[in-house]
Amino acid sequence: MSGDSAWEASHHLQPHTLLHKRYMVERVIGEGGFGISYLGTDISQQLKVAIKEYYPSGFAMRNSSESLSIQTYNNDKSKSKFFKDGQKRFIEEAQRLARFYHLPGIVSVKDFFNENATSYIVMEYVEGASLRAVLANMGGRMSEADVLRVMKPVISSMAELHKKGVIHRDIAPDNIMVQPNGNVKLLDFGAARDIIVSDQSSVAILKHGYAPEEQYDSNRKRQGAWTDVYAMCATIFRAIEGVTPPDAISRLRDDKFAGFSSSAVSENTQRVIMKGLSFLPGDRWQSMEQLAQMLYPDSLSQESFTTYEPFSAIKAFIIAVQHAVLSFFAKLSKLAVQAGPVGIRGIAGQYNTISFPIADKIVIGRNPAICNVLFSPGATGISSRHCEIIRIGNVLQVIDKGSSYGTFVRNEKLTANSPMQIRQGDIIYLGDESNSFVVY
Repeated sequence: MSGDSAWEASHHLQPHTLLHKRYMVERVIGEGGFGISYLGTDISQQLKVAIKEYYPSGFAMRNSSESLSIQTYNNDKSKSKFFKDGQKRFIEEAQRLARFYHLPGIVSVKDFFNENATSYIVMEYVEGASLRAVLANMGGRMSEADVLRVMKPVISSMAELHKKGVIHRDIAPDNIMVQPNGNVKLLDFGAARDIIVSDQSSVAILKHGYAPEEQYDSNRKRQGAWTDVYAMCATIFRAIEGVTPPDAISRLRDDKFAGFSSSAVSENTQRVIMKGLSFLPGDRWQSMEQLAQMLYPDSLSQESFTTYEPFSAIKAFIIAVQHAVLSFFAKLSKLAVQAGPVGIRGIAGQYNTISFPIADKIVIGRNPAICNVLFSPGATGISSRHCEIIRIGNVLQVIDKGSSYGTFVRNEKLTANSPMQIRQGDIIYLGDESNSFVVY
């Protein structure tokens, strides 16, 4: 959609609509069968964000010039159930993704809430160009080395998500964003795209050539990490070979998929990718972690996925078309360093989605006489005076106050009464993951 476009359709939220008393809608940037995406502004931090609104086409209606609230077909029980089940899954997926704020290869969830009789997810707004656009401007393909380099952080991040039961279901070049600095982010997780309509079936939108055969089956229980492995391997194949693999239905009828045509591709990459593209789920790598171990046999254990040099061809392309974005990110980066973390936001438990800006100190626990972030008396894993978070200039420190079940930061249990500096993106667990906060 045009950057100058205003109100695109009557069911879209109009520009300058305020959501959650914090997020200002600017314009529509995308719409699919199950939701509408908006460019917005977090007015409390003056940062651009992406806002996803749950709006399943054919199951909801609205004229935003009359009301912001969505109307559903309450007189049709099947449509009403479809809407409610999808909305529940939409928020559940956001809750799970919010815990992975720190992963480098995925777009991070900043907030989620219910409003206007529907639900919203607020995510970081990623500037850049899709891998699909990058490939188009590079003659359709990239070198094996560049492709493997750019996909490393995405594969690593998906491996962590799979361990927590989160499946993307739509990995493809148009859902991978290449940023001006050469880093990559995987977008568009499947919460609004894959809607459960019973305990055993679902309705999904597929990308032919990237979706494996089990995604054409309504039985969602057949899907797993191996489903994303297929799509990841199809994306890598497309980027190196320059063509999309044949769709799974045609392979079912007559599988003549021959694989790579170029002898310049290493034997290991060909073998690993083609196994990942096996038609039957059981014949593939069964996890993204397993795929990574085989695809990067010499470097996986030594190299970090979080930092790498941008590959020159893609970097040159993005700089050429988005020079102004680079300046924006440079300024934003300097501001972030100067400002430091603002506070903490709940991502699980009693204070889920609640933000606590920290000007001086907060005390977390169950004792109402000394705690200003107060948990209920029966809260499991929370001590009377569990921990404190204090501000010293632009720095935040967390101090465990001798809690019974511990305070954890970066998977490390804190020593009682010993301060630890916390940074933006750090996750703080109180006892376990059931009560946790992210530093923002």
